[in-house]
Amino acid sequence: MRTPLIIKGTLVVVLSGFLSSLPGASPGNPGAGDRVSKLLSDAKNEAIQIKDDSAVLVALNRTEVAADMDGIVMNQVRDHVNAIVRQLAKLNAERANAEPWQQTAIDRIAPLLTDLSADTEMVIDHLNGTNGRLNFKDYRELIEAHADESAELAALISDFVDYGRTKDRLENLSGKVELPAKR
Repeated sequence: MRTPLIIKGTLVVVLSGFLSSLPGASPGNPGAGDRVSKLLSDAKNEAIQIKDDSAVLVALNRTEVAADMDGIVMNQVRDHVNAIVRQLAKLNAERANAEPWQQTAIDRIAPLLTDLSADTEMVIDHLNGTNGRLNFKDYRELIEAHADESAELAALISDFVDYGRTKDRLENLSGKVELPAKR
């Protein structure tokens, strides 16, 4: 069972965020903004996969498809969640050197990812039979809530990635048309 990876990943995220906020972290590292943008873009791709897999899980449970498909889909979801946990740990390691908007992105992603990780494990526990208290109706509500959370996370990360690309494009255009510097 991979539960320990998610728990360890969440601890790494929290610890690395704390360590990167300590005095002595060196802001203004050239290229850090680009690295953070790349990490955010990678996290976006994983979040979209989670959203898509979660939507498949909801659709499967609206039909009479075999329940063993749920386990296959949730294993994929767990792998993508774990990948974002690792991305977030890297983002936190770069946080002190990130642009303010990137720091905000990191701060806003972390709690959503923590909730999604916990709910992913809850669904997997139910599928493994370790949480016999959920009936089918409760299970369906759980996976629908999971799908909503994954869609929210994917939208949030996508919006920040789009913002970064738009900001870069605007700065490039401003240089081309030689606009005066902002006061």
